[in-house]
Amino acid sequence: MTTESHQPVFEDQSALLIVKLMTDLDCVILELRRVIRPQHPWQRKLLALAARADRQMQVLRMTEAMGKDDAEIVDASNQLGATCQEIALALRGSRAPGSIKSMATLVSAIGAELARLLKAEGAAHIAGQQAKGLPS
Repeated sequence: MTTESHQPVFEDQSALLIVKLMTDLDCVILELRRVIRPQHPWQRKLLALAARADRQMQVLRMTEAMGKDDAEIVDASNQLGATCQEIALALRGSRAPGSIKSMATLVSAIGAELARLLKAEGAAHIAGQQAKGLPS
């Protein structure tokens, strides 16, 4: 007798990847906010940037949940990606421990990939709508 695993099949692998990246980014940002103590200027700056990224994650989630158009979703993801990159740049040359620098680098990489994927998804959706003769 053969047993089959009943795992959901996702037709759109990029959508699944986007959800995973958003979840991962959210976890790393929250962890950064948890472990940083505002004792030094670089820590205060990092906390402020992580708080901004957290707010931008919320905006991105709400933009998607409300079914806003692709341009708004791409704009929200670009803003988040820029903040994530700024987090990594803020630690360049600082005395931050290696673990914090690694987390910041991870935030930057995930944010950039998320923005890239959402931009590609938005462009593909708009192209599909135009091909069908629908407004984008």
